[in-house]
Amino acid sequence: MKIYNRIKYALGLSCSNCNTSVFGKSGILFKVNRIKDTRIIKGSISDRPPFNGFDVGFSEVNNYNITGNFYYYRVKGEIFSVKLCSYKCAYEYSVENNAIMMFEDPESRGKIRCITPQIVELNRNIGSTNLYRGQPMPNKSSW
Repeated sequence: MKIYNRIKYALGLSCSNCNTSVFGKSGILFKVNRIKDTRIIKGSISDRPPFNGFDVGFSEVNNYNITGNFYYYRVKGEIFSVKLCSYKCAYEYSVENNAIMMFEDPESRGKIRCITPQIVELNRNIGSTNLYRGQPMPNKSSW
């Protein structure tokens, strides 16, 4: 049975995280970039921490949440792909591998979204009901 599961994984027929079969289902293809450095900094709309030297960043701060955390990441730049069955598996993979997971979101007309090891915390703090859904890729990222 273990050999069969390895073959399914190698052929892209099962989830890279939980080994659930994605054959006959679309699955979700993620681009993975490992994180070199993470900074979580408190700030506000009027007092944004500098983004210097970071590759990508997300924020809980908006017109409704005027204070909150800014999540800044430096990445290693070695991008590879994995196929996963859900956003939850992508989050678990992200935590296990300290990585940012990028994907095209069909629910938002192909917008690029990112799942990070802190995505559940960020989504909870902004009041999102889908804790595992990625945040939109920032326009100013150098990734």
